[in-house]
Amino acid sequence: MGSIEVSTQVVERPPSWQKSVHEYLAENDLKCKKATPLQGGASAYIWKLEGLAPKRPSSRPTLPLRSISQACIMKYGDDTAKSVAGIKMSPDRMSNEAQAMNSATLARVCAEEPSVEIPRLVSSTDQAVIMSWAGETDLRSAYIKDQTLDARDAGSRIGRWAAVMHRAGRGNPDQEQWDSTTRDSVLKLEEHHLRTRLSEDPSFTSEDIERAAAAFHAPDEVRTLTAYDFRPMNTLLRPSDDTSRPLITVVDWEIAGYGDPAFDLRMWIAEAIVTEAKYGGERGLLEGFLTAYRQQAGEIIADTALLCRVTILVGSMWEFLMPCSIWDCTEADAEYFRKTGREYIRAGIDADLDWLSKSSLASLLQ
Repeated sequence: MGSIEVSTQVVERPPSWQKSVHEYLAENDLKCKKATPLQGGASAYIWKLEGLAPKRPSSRPTLPLRSISQACIMKYGDDTAKSVAGIKMSPDRMSNEAQAMNSATLARVCAEEPSVEIPRLVSSTDQAVIMSWAGETDLRSAYIKDQTLDARDAGSRIGRWAAVMHRAGRGNPDQEQWDSTTRDSVLKLEEHHLRTRLSEDPSFTSEDIERAAAAFHAPDEVRTLTAYDFRPMNTLLRPSDDTSRPLITVVDWEIAGYGDPAFDLRMWIAEAIVTEAKYGGERGLLEGFLTAYRQQAGEIIADTALLCRVTILVGSMWEFLMPCSIWDCTEADAEYFRKTGREYIRAGIDADLDWLSKSSLASLLQ
């Protein structure tokens, strides 16, 4: 497949709409004083809603409108991705987002690691979810712009939280209730992309390619609850009493579900490595994340097999997403990370622990 074209424009409304966001809210017995479209979101359309309320005092929204005292966020899922033309999406995937915010498992996770939270569900419609406001600054942006941020502490808190989630979600009887249509289609697209790119590289044999692709098909026993699109850019920060230690909210649960925890780790790691390479890696963001994750997850999850799958999938992530320019990379940056990604893939399929002990993933080693 060719390069993936990604739009970063602020979109007022989905192409399928012949109405405004205010009219959409009215159709669902809601109204707001102000609706501002936001740039964020690769697949969903997002607005900041201020003054959200029932349309009429006696009316009831599709789901009961929970008490709110500040701005909210609305995400709407169309049948195609907002930013990536040509990628088909399940239009009802926002039900996953709503389910995550009502998840008893995630409630237990946030209770065990209360320094990290998820948004609170306010209301929902067939294709949209409305949630509590979680702030305007994502962790990647804060890392770049705010030198007072304790990046190691933030990484450690999120790493612990992710490990608690992955431990809590193992063997959960509710796993069949999570829709996986969109997630599976995106992963199939990525696997096909990886196979195509590696087949063009003479240093990878057909057997190597199969071993790399096997990372997309981990055994069922490793399955647990995962966010999938889990990364610094999907981690929002709000001020706290300690300016170096903001409140942390993990957002974007539309393709959450049961699967390999390696998919959560690889996206976070891939984005963090690029961020540290471009803006300085001495602040310990990634090292804090990986160390805390390994310590909290334990050997039952963070074993050598997981490390090798993560290593392959980090390389695949750079191969897949570098053409999208989501990390402000130059052509030289993109070429460097695609080349480096091949080294990661090679180390992963060969289980080269010596190479890994010298890599950015060393903190995941026992």
